[in-house]
Amino acid sequence: MKKLLYLLLFFPLLGYSTYYKGKITFNDNTIKEGLIEIPEYYSQKIKFKIDNDSKSEKFEIEFVKSFEIVNSKNDIVFFETIILATPNVFNSEKLNIEKKKSWVRVVKKSKITLYSISEGWSNGVGVSSGATSSTPYSKYYIKKPNTEYAIYFHMILGSSGLTIAINNFNSIGKTSKIIFGDDCPKILERINKEEFKTKGLVTIVDLYDETCGD
Repeated sequence: MKKLLYLLLFFPLLGYSTYYKGKITFNDNTIKEGLIEIPEYYSQKIKFKIDNDSKSEKFEIEFVKSFEIVNSKNDIVFFETIILATPNVFNSEKLNIEKKKSWVRVVKKSKITLYSISEGWSNGVGVSSGATSSTPYSKYYIKKPNTEYAIYFHMILGSSGLTIAINNFNSIGKTSKIIFGDDCPKILERINKEEFKTKGLVTIVDLYDETCGD
């Protein structure tokens, strides 16, 4: 009986979708404006419709450059499509580069770009209706100039400000060495726990601007 009641309560949620006002920019720079359902980062399609009365259509990630939505706070949230890479568990000098693109949120863009992907909630929007993870988390990636992929930087558990850093602050130093050790080792000397604690992960973008590149 309890199982039946659970199914009856759960089934109505399966068809629930939230669309946000926004626009999609394709690889050829054409733009479609209307309503967008934020895809899970690993999804290979994005849902779009002109208005609430229109039938939805899907676009493959390989044809999409970026999209943006307006959230409930009237903030514009930007997303891009990019290949993600993660340092090899057994050899951190090697990268495991994914074959397919992911949808990533733009956290801060300058000489380098800080991206995030989320499971269990949509970063910048709120709880994800399609969540498959029991513990919400966000992973952060960095794209350096002249690279086609973004490299894993850090992971945070939780949402809405309730965060727990994985492997504490030391993990930031380790991944920074992997990402910047060859072309900008000076940045490693600038990494400061208090600054990250105060300003958050966007600190790495500011440090790169101040220390690295032209």
